[in-house]
Amino acid sequence: MKLKNKHIYYIIGLVLAFITFIPPVPKALQYLLALIPILFFGADLTLQYMEELYKKNYVNRHLTGIIAGLGLIVTGKLAYAAMTMIFFSAADYFFYKALDKANRRIEESARITAPYARIFADGKTARVSVGSVAPGQVLVLEPGDIIPCDCSVINGEAELDYTNIFGKGELRAAKAGSPCFSGGIVQAGKLTVKAMKSAKDSLASLISYRTKKAQAPSALQKKINGWAKLLEPAFYLLALVLFIILLIVTKDFPLAVNQASVILVASPVIGLTGTLSALNRNALLKARRRGVIFTDTEALEQSGRLQTVSANEPLSDEVRSKIEETKAILAKGGHTKEDAVLYRDRTRLEADPNPSFKLALGFFSPKAQAAALDSSPERIAGAIRTGQHHRGVFMQNIICLGVEKLALIALVFLLNITPAAAIVIEFAAWMLCLLNSTKEI
Repeated sequence: MKLKNKHIYYIIGLVLAFITFIPPVPKALQYLLALIPILFFGADLTLQYMEELYKKNYVNRHLTGIIAGLGLIVTGKLAYAAMTMIFFSAADYFFYKALDKANRRIEESARITAPYARIFADGKTARVSVGSVAPGQVLVLEPGDIIPCDCSVINGEAELDYTNIFGKGELRAAKAGSPCFSGGIVQAGKLTVKAMKSAKDSLASLISYRTKKAQAPSALQKKINGWAKLLEPAFYLLALVLFIILLIVTKDFPLAVNQASVILVASPVIGLTGTLSALNRNALLKARRRGVIFTDTEALEQSGRLQTVSANEPLSDEVRSKIEETKAILAKGGHTKEDAVLYRDRTRLEADPNPSFKLALGFFSPKAQAAALDSSPERIAGAIRTGQHHRGVFMQNIICLGVEKLALIALVFLLNITPAAAIVIEFAAWMLCLLNSTKEI
């Protein structure tokens, strides 16, 4: 049975564990109080390990917590074993809770489709689901509304914000006869519009579809997950070797168990594998807000390797020239600006042979006239900068986790830290990587 809302269990477990450190408490009572959290959280870790085992993930962080706790039990340090198991369970629980919250924030920030629409008929306005809107129906748009489908303005005047779709820019005026596109937000004024397309065939739906599809794991992400499965057993082997060496050299069994357990604590790579998908989603969203949509995560990674512009380099004539030369690399034989067409339906977009990197869907001129793909140097520069920033954050996370794991190995010899203290440091590194990956959402 998987536990939910574990906060109260952790508090009770820690209280029981701390009581065992109070000298007046009888030994028998100390052992009894320590056994309660050991059995409770040991069972919790075991159940979670069995879930991973079912997925054929034989060595994972839950097994680490079980082995570290059992090692301390064998040495008679029941209180330390209890705290170690509590901290292992808590670190996993709170990290994934924070990761889930960050992912929800990213998804909410990425949402550009309207939850409902206001249909005007027979002199009355009725709120309906977006899916029921059909071409030709008359809709009413008020300030704060997300435009539910591609429309044509019948009457009224308003200013529309298309930041989430076309990147940052000035508000665009809408009046009778002008088009307005799904995903835009009405900032000022009130409009009566005629639906030109259903919501599922409109621009916002197409962009959402492409953005979501682009989040599929890249080859690099799959490699990292593969390396992670090799790295954890490598740490287990290192811990075993260290245990044997210390046992032979010092003949101090408790010391050998403690040092080996701390090395085991450093084995999980969840800080990298757990945050990488959130980092990718966040970068794809940032790119879209700059007016560029990547067709996949590999395209994002590819742009990060391009050295056309630096993060803050102004667009000089020389840089513009470089960008023009780089277009062939980016588009891999894609359309030129002259013959580019508006990808207004999913079928054409899917059938297009153009590329792993496409500056698609940021294609509206300042007058909102849908005509051609916007492959301006500014847009390409923005795409490259997004990719470079993504690559930089990824490298920062690798360095953070690498330094943290080396620090644990050093601390176990310099300060003889316990596994419980080690998991606190490990958890702090995970959270630092998560914050670094999801900042500025």
